[in-house]
Amino acid sequence: MDGFDFSAGANEIPPPKQRTSDKPRRKRSNPNKTSTLIRLCSRCKQTGHNKATCEVEFVDKSNLLMSTL
Repeated sequence: MDGFDFSAGANEIPPPKQRTSDKPRRKRSNPNKTSTLIRLCSRCKQTGHNKATCEVEFVDKSNLLMSTL
């Protein structure tokens, strides 16, 4: 052989494998589970809708203060 000793590296072991930081597994939603989230409007305090879809007329309080003075 060309003077290269293969037995010199026979006692070495590879470095231990480290676990990579992968993306966490996705938790799939259960189709049998019912949603318990109830929307509550912050404007009229009724359930079933939110502030963006509320049909109650909005009154600007800053204009009311100026008109009373």
